[in-house]
Amino acid sequence: APVALTGSAMSMNEGCASISDESGNLLFYTNGINVWDASNTILPNGSGLAGGGMSAQSSVIVPLPQNDSIYYIFTVKDWTTDQNGVGFNYSILNIYSPGNGTSANPLGDIDINNKNIPIDSDVREQVTAIYHENCQDIWIVTHRGSEWYSSDDYLAYLLTPSGLNTTPVISSVGMTYYANNRFGYLKPSHNGQNICTTLGRGGSGTNFNGTTVELLDFSNSTGVVSNPIVIADSGSTVNAYSSEFSPDNNILYVVGFDG
Repeated sequence: APVALTGSAMSMNEGCASISDESGNLLFYTNGINVWDASNTILPNGSGLAGGGMSAQSSVIVPLPQNDSIYYIFTVKDWTTDQNGVGFNYSILNIYSPGNGTSANPLGDIDINNKNIPIDSDVREQVTAIYHENCQDIWIVTHRGSEWYSSDDYLAYLLTPSGLNTTPVISSVGMTYYANNRFGYLKPSHNGQNICTTLGRGGSGTNFNGTTVELLDFSNSTGVVSNPIVIADSGSTVNAYSSEFSPDNNILYVVGFDG
């Protein structure tokens, strides 16, 4: 059964991420800005990541396939971030060796030469990870949209043992993410066949045409997103924020917030 860990050094308004080893022991965690190890100490070079303090999903952590020491930390800023600031970035953490040529830290170092590497300037708030159908490679899936940029583009980037392919599979489908809006989470089903986006409720005149929860198909072989279905709107579920699929993928749970 899960056991709560006390003593966290992190205080975060919205999105955060953690990762454990195969035995369930905590390795490190992040709010998208700082990275702490299991002893609640900021790792070397582990401050100043490019996530956002008010970003729904400020970060996601994934291992480099077929590697037991390299981890990618993908970060996204919030929708109000300066339009000149890159919204979607990655940093690389090496558990066993340093990134800056100093003595090795067995708990991990952020590679100073691979920190806050820009990927896309028009992404905000949402990022998730889905295993490829080969059960090895990993899709990193996000969505374009910010205060200055409206879009219906889903972006799927493939992480392989060779590294990140920075040319995404683009699917222009589903609800357009309008400006002046808060966004919720982007969550995949456990079998990698669906994605749920929770869109909250927009500012005056936007409101995603009233849609607050949308379910889409995802091909974990090609990275294509398709077949959007409106699950809820502002008349039934206001301020939808996050979701989760049941272990057998047959039930989708959605949560909203009040204030």
